[in-house]
Amino acid sequence: MRPGMAKFRSVTRLMVGGAMAAALMVSSMACKSSGASNSGGVSVPLVYHPTNIVEGSLSVPTGKPKIFIAPVEDTRTQPKAIGENREESTPIPVTIGSGSASQFVHDALRDEMRKHGIDVVDDAAGADRTLSASITTFEANEAPNYHGTILLSVKVLDASGKVLTERTVSGENSTWGKSADPANYQQVLSNAMVDLIGSMMKNADFMQALSVTAKSTV
Repeated sequence: MRPGMAKFRSVTRLMVGGAMAAALMVSSMACKSSGASNSGGVSVPLVYHPTNIVEGSLSVPTGKPKIFIAPVEDTRTQPKAIGENREESTPIPVTIGSGSASQFVHDALRDEMRKHGIDVVDDAAGADRTLSASITTFEANEAPNYHGTILLSVKVLDASGKVLTERTVSGENSTWGKSADPANYQQVLSNAMVDLIGSMMKNADFMQALSVTAKSTV
């Protein structure tokens, strides 16, 4: 083999190897920064899309009550904030891009209770019970896995407005996925609500407060 050919092949291998390394680096960077391409942070559209379901032995209110879910209050000082991506030394803020935590929680309560046969009505007039909720914690952080936590202060009121029970309920969820991905933040918060509603519906005392005296069919 001529010396010049050996040198040419060596240079070619270096060029090909360098190109492959550069391509892998670009691919890795693109995957890692999918939802946080700039310092502006991650913007998450808040829509309730759980991938989990409420499981276990659930209590059901007796008497077939009509339940009205009042508009949910968000008591947090920064209602647009969700949490942070903490994978790097400087955390990246995660905020609500569209929707609101209040509507998200309200829709989750309505949808899950209806799924389990509870008659949730859209109008307070004629409702037997009102479920009132306020948000105290609503966050999802990534470091590197996603972890969501939601805490609500909830009340059950009768038709006259009397408080029958009041308590704090919580839900959590963890998952993994593409870094800084809005869909993963949405998922972990949705599944945290599933966990919260599951614990609420497994509480016999809470379900008893939603119950009414069975109506006679005679």
